[in-house]
Amino acid sequence: MIDTQTTPTSNSASLLKSKNPTTEKLLSTTTLPSLTIGQDIHISAEAQYLFEMDKYLMGLGRAELDSALNYLMRSEDPLQKKAVDYFITNKEARTLNGPVAFSGATRPEESERRLLDTGLVINEFNEIALRPSGVSVFRLDGKTGFVPVQFGGYNQALKDEIDALEKSMVDVIGNQDRANLFGSVKNALIYSENIMLSFDDVLHFNYATEKARKAINFLNAPEEIKSRLSEILDKGVQYQNQKQTAALNDSKKFLGNSQVGSIANENIRLGVAAQRYNSQLQNALVNSNLSILDSRELLNQLLMNNSDLIRFTPEKLDESIVYYKNDYENFERALNKEISTPSTLKTPELDRGILEEGSNYAMKVIQSIQNYASK
Repeated sequence: MIDTQTTPTSNSASLLKSKNPTTEKLLSTTTLPSLTIGQDIHISAEAQYLFEMDKYLMGLGRAELDSALNYLMRSEDPLQKKAVDYFITNKEARTLNGPVAFSGATRPEESERRLLDTGLVINEFNEIALRPSGVSVFRLDGKTGFVPVQFGGYNQALKDEIDALEKSMVDVIGNQDRANLFGSVKNALIYSENIMLSFDDVLHFNYATEKARKAINFLNAPEEIKSRLSEILDKGVQYQNQKQTAALNDSKKFLGNSQVGSIANENIRLGVAAQRYNSQLQNALVNSNLSILDSRELLNQLLMNNSDLIRFTPEKLDESIVYYKNDYENFERALNKEISTPSTLKTPELDRGILEEGSNYAMKVIQSIQNYASK
């Protein structure tokens, strides 16, 4: 439903003078019901009424339309005036070059059909594409409002490199495959800016990197492009490690500070442990060829050797694996272009009675318009 306050076009405004308003019996003010289901679905009898009225008015010839708009604008019922606003707003939106008057010789649906008949064939190079969304860090300590720690500058060189590479593939790789391929690598590069101070950070970064490698291996792209993206991803991993070291060295400058010395000491302790754990985990994953999502025993074993990072209960590790597995399922669906599979959506049970009330009121108004026009 569109709520608008609009003035009729000059063609329609002149119609308001055609008959004496005191000689007509007009409908009284009406309130139509509505119902909200969950957060996303709103069932409105008023919206249904406006739809029915718009459809009726679109089918009228010029003289009939003038008479109908005159009747509606003279009504004391705000809903009937709203039908005029709704119709005029939609009429303007339906035309490409500004408002035009519909005549009985050219029905609106015929005009719309011609406008839509562009001969465009949808294919992988003009389809609408969605970039894979990033995933938030799963906090094993239960903290909320977490913002990853960042330090220093930004790796603009890697960003520019991947942007240029993506631009060169516009006519080579389909829109959705290109979005998944470059989007997943870009997400990993974004996370390479984070400083790791916990096991949570290490798990998150390595999971995002694995997603990017999955996209590179899975999607159909020139081998040269896949190779260059893998190199960019490796550079991102190296960059994170270098940035981590720089952050730790910078923190050492504050160890003697009476105000923040204790904070700096704690950050250094956790940062060193996280950097060590990250290196051990990456080497183990390469040597075992395991997915990080199937490496609970490995994750736990390495934690025993980096006890500074154990700041959560054992069951939270299982929860984190489930969290990332759920995200990975959605990512795989995106890679397979199943992002809008209707089987995953439940069709809500609509209250048809509310919609029928809107239709019935529209029929009542239409009947009154016809009676008015016949006099």
